Amino acid sequence: MNITLIQIGKTFFDYIEKGVEDYSKRINRYVKFSIETYVLPTKFNKLPPDALKQKESDLLAEVTKKYNYVILLDENGKEMTSVKFARKINELMVASHKNIAFVIGGAYGVTNEFRQKCDFVLSLSQMTFSHQLVRLVFTEQLYRAFTIINNEKYHH
Repeated sequence: MNITLIQIGKTFFDYIEKGVEDYSKRINRYVKFSIETYVLPTKFNKLPPDALKQKESDLLAEVTKKYNYVILLDENGKEMTSVKFARKINELMVASHKNIAFVIGGAYGVTNEFRQKCDFVLSLSQMTFSHQLVRLVFTEQLYRAFTIINNEKYHH
């Protein structure tokens, strides 16, 4: 199984980058995990939020075509406990989904059209996190899921 985290925009904070890097290494003990970062040309920075969201969503729609299961991380998605998330990951493994993408949109989220194209929409919390911080929270939860699946003592 290959899992890819697809994200819009660079990570600006060293502590987030270091944390994501640490959890990425840990996740790679279980599956092949990679991160793809996409940045729109700077000329798009002056667009109104809805137009920028459309451009980013169009880009995400294009790059996610090669994945056979796409999960959008979105504040309006389905909430799960860590144990239920681990079950979801395990179900995807058992169902032989070879290439799974988790997607984090930009600061303004994604369009409804892109959301509807995704196979599953997951919320990490009812709280709103910056799209930068979601990267760290998600990678920790993905690592936690694999420790739960493998009955390791990281999750108490």
